Amino acid sequence: MNFDCDGTIRSKNLDIGLAREVFAAAIVEHDCPFAFAEYLGFRKYHKLLNPDALIISRNTLVSYINKLYLKEKYKFKQVLTSIPNRICLTSDLWTACTTEGYICLTGHFVDEKWKLNSKILAFDKMPPPHTVFELAQKIYEILKDWGIEKSLLCNGEFFHIRCSTHILNLIVQEDLKAATHTLHRIRESTKYAKSTESGIKKFQECVVEVGSIDTSIGLRLDMPICWNSTYLMFDSATRYKKVFSLLQLKDKNFKVYPSNEEWKRGERLCAFFKPFYEMTNLISSSSYPTSNVYFLQVWKIERLLKDGLSDEDTLMSAMCKRMLGKFDKYWSEYSVVLAFGVVLDPRFKFKVLEKLLRLRQILLNAKQILSCLEKKLYRLYDQYVSVTGSSSSQPSSSTIMHSRVESQVVNKYPTRFFNDILDVSDEIVAPVEKSELDHYSEQPCYEMKFY
Repeated sequence: MNFDCDGTIRSKNLDIGLAREVFAAAIVEHDCPFAFAEYLGFRKYHKLLNPDALIISRNTLVSYINKLYLKEKYKFKQVLTSIPNRICLTSDLWTACTTEGYICLTGHFVDEKWKLNSKILAFDKMPPPHTVFELAQKIYEILKDWGIEKSLLCNGEFFHIRCSTHILNLIVQEDLKAATHTLHRIRESTKYAKSTESGIKKFQECVVEVGSIDTSIGLRLDMPICWNSTYLMFDSATRYKKVFSLLQLKDKNFKVYPSNEEWKRGERLCAFFKPFYEMTNLISSSSYPTSNVYFLQVWKIERLLKDGLSDEDTLMSAMCKRMLGKFDKYWSEYSVVLAFGVVLDPRFKFKVLEKLLRLRQILLNAKQILSCLEKKLYRLYDQYVSVTGSSSSQPSSSTIMHSRVESQVVNKYPTRFFNDILDVSDEIVAPVEKSELDHYSEQPCYEMKFY
């Protein structure tokens, strides 16, 4: 690196190709536009560093980014060949405001260090129609491009699972339709206090005058298409109910004040939505919850809706009836493969699953369902044994599994997600040396510990 008398830095040994690769990587990492390479300020800075260096155009930048993509894709293909287990897929479809359709396909796998990995395999255009056949064809093309062979166990019986968050959204949106009037007035009140100059000023004055208001949580506007943001709006607005009451008296322009009855209903809706909000956060978290929580959450939703049928408020009971109808449309039969997750959780197994099915008469034919579930689980297990060549009698594996659970699993979720089944007693069953699955299922459930 040399310096001219005017302070200009000149590099004689700079690898131009490497420099451009680093620049392309920086553009991707920081989500900058391709036109950044042609920004006047950047070009001045580039010339200051090396007046003799050629400045790349946006087209050249795109070329280097494509090379970088192919390089990283090759590296990840090598990783895929070393995966000791199978790959699960998540497909997300949506239509943009331009009516163009898109698909994002994500692969999930556990590596040899038992770490869960999630990698985007493709983000492509997906023109309509978005039928089952078209979706399958598109996914097949993507997997073929990556060299992933998608052989399905049990003829694909357990391959497809509906998006739980999407179904939960459909169920709750059915509820919101019945609360349109209350929702509208609370939403408009919040908008007035947050979006108008006079409203903001008057609202703050009323906050001070009322006093004893916890302002750590401010008013929140919602996005109608995201029901969980509507819950947050209800939650924040009801905290400022007294402030809105005073604002009505002091500001003649505030004309959408909810009645006392509407505020009470808003508070009840907020309390009703809270468990659904927590469930949505759990099953849609970025860390991807494990499958053992699925059945428990769906069971809770059904129980909440059935309890709500006897609510004194006719509007609330009518809402629960409509929501239960939507629930039955999508979840009348719980996902079999995700129910396996409860069985394979050492704290639950078949015993707790049967308890959940029988409790509150949610399902009267629990024995038949458990028998069918057990047959399917053993069929899936036998297929894994035939594929991996595992020994049919390895009783020590269950002990290993319990030690892993003690250190990694039992403390993963807060107590409130399991508090409905903490009273399920355990029975000691003498272990019998059969298959790994036999040995595991016949051991007593693991003690439930939460920290």
